Amino acid sequence: MGWIYIFPSPFTVGMVHVHSSSCIDIFPSSSLYSLFNWLQIFILWFSYCFASLSIHFHLIQYYYRSHKLAYTTNMGVDYYKVLGVGKKATASEIKKAYHQLALKYHPDKNTDNREEAERKFKEVSEAYDVLSDEKKRKIYDTYGEEGLKGGVPEGGPGGAGMHFAQGFPGGAGGATYHFSNNDAFHVFERFFGSSDPFAGGEAFGGGGPGLHRVFRGFGGPQGFSSGFGTPQTSPNYEVPPMEYTFACTLEEIYAGCTKKFNVQRIMPTGPEKKLFEVKVQPGYKKGTKIRFEREGGTMDGYPPNVLADMVFIVDEKPHPRFKRHDSDLSTTVKINLKQALLGTTVSVLGVDGESISLPLTGVTKNGRKLRVSGKGMPDRKLNRRGDLYVTVEVEMPEKLSEETKRLIEQCTF
Repeated sequence: MGWIYIFPSPFTVGMVHVHSSSCIDIFPSSSLYSLFNWLQIFILWFSYCFASLSIHFHLIQYYYRSHKLAYTTNMGVDYYKVLGVGKKATASEIKKAYHQLALKYHPDKNTDNREEAERKFKEVSEAYDVLSDEKKRKIYDTYGEEGLKGGVPEGGPGGAGMHFAQGFPGGAGGATYHFSNNDAFHVFERFFGSSDPFAGGEAFGGGGPGLHRVFRGFGGPQGFSSGFGTPQTSPNYEVPPMEYTFACTLEEIYAGCTKKFNVQRIMPTGPEKKLFEVKVQPGYKKGTKIRFEREGGTMDGYPPNVLADMVFIVDEKPHPRFKRHDSDLSTTVKINLKQALLGTTVSVLGVDGESISLPLTGVTKNGRKLRVSGKGMPDRKLNRRGDLYVTVEVEMPEKLSEETKRLIEQCTF
């Protein structure tokens, strides 16, 4: 037989009397017990309270550790700032930013300051690797860099044991992200679709593991070799066109003509000439662009599978007699004072070579304007010709004879 103290709560104390018959009686304690027994009770009660506090402390500590990363998003590297994009940047904006910065800071292009270039190249590659991946970006936006590299708490995006393309070996308690210099070159290779993205020109040497990178030697990466696989459809590049402006006479634009240009382009296989036949349709205006898609060759900073358009821009040569106003033309004819006073007929040679007779009756003032319908330039929208406007300029005599003066004095106007 013995006595066992039980504690239903820190404020109640009871005793259990165990009989040999295995019956159990619970009854309140009384003041008859010795001080020693009360001391034992106090020690047991204190141990119970301490254990409860310890459990609560560990729970609070675990909760804090599990959620503190959610408040550290602004800590560490700002990947958006590295790429120069906003936090709501689209996938295409992120690709475009990485494309420009990766070529700008590629170590093989910056041989004079390779160490700094490698650092910047790794930064932009890491930023792109995170922000271009939906799962990594979600973790970064929620927990910041510490969430990637310090581990994501269980229950967070991805959860324990998640795996990513770069790093994140997984394991209990969350995943961690690692990004090395080699990873930067792998991201670059994956983005441009080849392990030999700068092939086709003078070698600079060096480079990352397993990569032989070269530039053309024309002041920058003008393009890449076409022999490294199939053309890539992603990312979508907006390549500026190769443009050439040429001038035509009004007569050529009026009737239409064909111009031939022998253009040397930088193609993926090297410099190449091509003869372009540019057809100028009747009525083309200054600034009209005639486009040959993917005929302009490679451009600085873009891979070879992305060829620029060849664009020819129409310009107009100054004309000795006409000025063009959209589909209308204007010109000037001169008459003397006698013709202005007595009337006359003037002839104007049109842009089509036709002679146009204009009778001037009555008194013609200086600056008088005449309109000749349908004698301007072809209007491609309205499918008709514009108008010709003729301004009459009256030339005054520089001096008068005495006889002329006498006759004029006799006139009454």
